[in-house]
Amino acid sequence: AAASAATKVSTNRDLFDALCLLSSQTAAAAAALQLLPTPPGPLSAFQGPLADAWFLGYEVHCCRLSLSPYQVQQRLQGLLGTSFLRAWGGSAAFYFMSYGESRVSLLQQAFPHQNPHCIAAAAEGLRGSNLPVIDAVGLLLLLQVMHRRALQIYALYEQGPQKPLSHQFFIDILLGALSPAAAARATALEHTLKNQQRFVDLSFEDFGTLLLLASDDPLRALPLPEKGVLNWAFGGIFVAVATT
Repeated sequence: AAASAATKVSTNRDLFDALCLLSSQTAAAAAALQLLPTPPGPLSAFQGPLADAWFLGYEVHCCRLSLSPYQVQQRLQGLLGTSFLRAWGGSAAFYFMSYGESRVSLLQQAFPHQNPHCIAAAAEGLRGSNLPVIDAVGLLLLLQVMHRRALQIYALYEQGPQKPLSHQFFIDILLGALSPAAAARATALEHTLKNQQRFVDLSFEDFGTLLLLASDDPLRALPLPEKGVLNWAFGGIFVAVATT
C-alpha cells in the first residue's frame, strides 16, 4: 500500500530517497523504514547528523500521504512554526522556497555535522555493538542513504569530487556490528555468495535482505520512544561524533 501511494507522488527529486525506500520490496528497506518515526516528531529532537534523518522521515510520511511538492512545503512550514524558524535564522524568504531549498537552508545551520565524514564515522561506531540483524541492517541502510544526502550538502561548502561509500564498506561494518552468532551467519553468507560469483554486483540493500531472509530475527515493529526511534537506536553514537 505504501509503495502504491508513493508511485502517485510527483517524481520531484527532493522526495527521491523516500520514494526509493517506499517502492523497494526488500526486507532491508522495510527494516530501515521501521526505524523512522511516523509521523515525524519535533525537529529539535534530532541533532547533528540526525537532523537529516528527520527530513527523510518527513519525506516518507508525505509520500505515504501522496502529498504534492507544494503540499510538502506547506506542511513543513506548519510543522516548524514561526518561532522555530526565527530561532534558526529563518526569514520571510523561507515561505517562497521549495521544499528542497528549505531543507538545505535548515541543514546548513547544522554544518559541519552534515559532513559525510561524520556519517561515515557514525557508521564505524556501530562496530562491536552486538545489534540484532534487523536493527543493524536498517540502521546501516539509513546511514548509506544519509551519507549520499550529506554529500549533496557538503558539496555546497567544499570543492572537489566526493564519492559515496562503497557497498562493501557497509557490509564490513555490518559484520562487525552483529552479535557473534549473527556475524558468523553473515560471514558464511558472504563466502557463499563469493564462491557462487554472485557477490560482485550485490548492493548492501541486497546483502542485508538476503541476511534477513536467512535469519531467525523476523521483521517486527520497533518501539517508538518519546524522542524518536532513531535516537533510541543510535544511542550516543552521533553525540560522540558531533562533539569531536
